Amino acid sequence: MKKQLWKIPVLLLMLAFTLRAYGAAPEDGDRETTAPVVITGEAAKPEEGLEPEWLSDAAIDEAYACLFPVEGEKNIELAQEILLPLVEAGNAEAQYYWGYIYDDEIIDNNGDGEKESLFWYELAAKQGFPKAYLATALNVYVEPERVNELVEQARQAGLFEMTAEDLGADGCFLLMCYYYHNENYSASLEWGLKASELGSTNAMIYVGAQYRYGYGVEKDVGTALEWFLKAADLGDANAMNYYGFTFLKDCYETGYDKQLVEKKYAAALDGYREAAEAGDPIATYNIGYMYEEGLGGLGRNVWTAREWYLKAFDLGDASAMYRLGLMYEYSYFGAQDYTTAMDCYLKAAEQGNADAMNAIANMYSEGKGVEKNSSESEQWRRKASQNENRNESDDGRISLSGDRFTLEQKAVEYLQKSADAGCSSGMNNIGWCGYRYKNNDNGLYILTDEEIIAWYKKAAAEGNAIAMSNVGNEYYGDGDYDSAMEWYIKAYANGNGNAADKIKDMLLNKQGVNGYFENYGELISANS
Repeated sequence: MKKQLWKIPVLLLMLAFTLRAYGAAPEDGDRETTAPVVITGEAAKPEEGLEPEWLSDAAIDEAYACLFPVEGEKNIELAQEILLPLVEAGNAEAQYYWGYIYDDEIIDNNGDGEKESLFWYELAAKQGFPKAYLATALNVYVEPERVNELVEQARQAGLFEMTAEDLGADGCFLLMCYYYHNENYSASLEWGLKASELGSTNAMIYVGAQYRYGYGVEKDVGTALEWFLKAADLGDANAMNYYGFTFLKDCYETGYDKQLVEKKYAAALDGYREAAEAGDPIATYNIGYMYEEGLGGLGRNVWTAREWYLKAFDLGDASAMYRLGLMYEYSYFGAQDYTTAMDCYLKAAEQGNADAMNAIANMYSEGKGVEKNSSESEQWRRKASQNENRNESDDGRISLSGDRFTLEQKAVEYLQKSADAGCSSGMNNIGWCGYRYKNNDNGLYILTDEEIIAWYKKAAAEGNAIAMSNVGNEYYGDGDYDSAMEWYIKAYANGNGNAADKIKDMLLNKQGVNGYFENYGELISANS
């Protein structure tokens, strides 16, 4: 029976190599598959000799406004509704924008939209529409030997001499992509900024990417996130994915999350000082906290923080005394001082501070400054649980960890919105970030193993090859090599190059389907 089990996996493996030989579709994990709008009959072409009426149709201007609104979100469906009669009539500009919608505005996880866009770009290019030449050249499905010819046709049509206003947001974005793919990043950024000013969210994503990776500019994750967020707030699902993923992946490495919090505190400092002078205990506490953490441009000064915390406690703020206890317990003032720490915790606990009660419980549990006493520790924990509702929350009290958590929640929220809009990369990245932060002490975003693999599979069902490989990784980590091999083959057949290395390593280590073969050498030879 065991020898019979190899047949299906090997057929899949042979299929993968066959697809590779004939050229698998390139991976595209950022778009949602959307059924193309059916146009009745063959698209009409203008009669020979007629002058094209580009840029003269008010309907096209209206459709353009739907794609690049001055304010508010895009309305792709209305743009298509407006363009459809013109597309059927053979209007070259309408055909170009019809292709643009499938190319850049509809989420398509399988690359079908880009195939659809090529058909319409070529129709518009045959009629001499300038932007259609370059759009065709940049399409991944156009024959490579045609690219230079199409770029030259765009040049002869005057595309590279047009102003940003004449090109529009989409035309400026085309030039950005052209220069970006030719690694002229300074020119790419120049046209990307122009396209962004005219409302292209795709350009905003590219500009963000240049800052994130340091292409043509100094690497700056903070600026990258600002561009991603700008596009995300305009309703771009891909931008939501880029914002959420970049924040969760990069912020703890770069400290950008702390920079955001710093800006917030610096802006609030004058208000805190004014309120503290008027006797506000929370504002007084906040200034102490800023000195303790070195926020808002104040610089870290634990002795000044101590003064402000004492003022806040005298004004009735128990949390200030709890913070002082932490500073004494964890050696902020030199040597550890458990006795003073316990005194501070007890004073805060007398006013019902649950955090201080838990701290006292820990002191008894660990024998810090007092003899270990599990009974006393348990009593304080019960008191803390009874007083949790008396803790201050959402009262204007600042917290570095709390504000970071709020920022992280926003990033997760955007990833979720991206996934809800059908972006398979968003689905995959929810799983990936959950996995990453499950193993990161600083991270607050945690998913179970079951939730992680469910998100990967959801993205894989949309055609995302990276997600397929990630499913394989999950099974491989669990020692289920047959399932891992199956998913790596799927990923490989869908264009994921990294999966090829995983398959090769598993074959060499006799993991997965190779275990069903008696003549291992022949399997390697047949699939090398």
